Amino acid sequence: MRGTCAWTDADVHHLKTRWEIGATAAEIASEMGRTRSSVLSKVHREGLKREIPVQRRVARRWSKITRDIVLGATPPPMRVESPPPRVRWINIDDMPPPRTPSPFTTCQYPIGDPRADDFRLCGAPTFNQTSYCREHASWCFRGGEE
Repeated sequence: MRGTCAWTDADVHHLKTRWEIGATAAEIASEMGRTRSSVLSKVHREGLKREIPVQRRVARRWSKITRDIVLGATPPPMRVESPPPRVRWINIDDMPPPRTPSPFTTCQYPIGDPRADDFRLCGAPTFNQTSYCREHASWCFRGGEE
């Protein structure tokens, strides 16, 4: 790559010629030893328009897949993801108290959107030394994986 070299008249002429016949910015940059960004910047500054639209190229991976299908090649094996772990729900009455009891005496379960004016905490009496009431504790706590 050239770095920050100035554009000569010959460079600009080459750029205009190649751009008008539909060469891509990457192709022109490669030929001139410049970056794609510098080519696109110069095209924009010069106000160049295309006479011939750029032909879209098919990605190699698609052409390889198509070739494999046509030639009858065996596709690679599919990756099968393991199912998510099964969760064992616990009976709320069998739940042991936490190691450190909650300092709260009312349920701290959030209700509503925190950004809204009507946002509040549940406020019901806590259950089994947790930060939640009986109903919200049954929603929040569960056993480990089976």
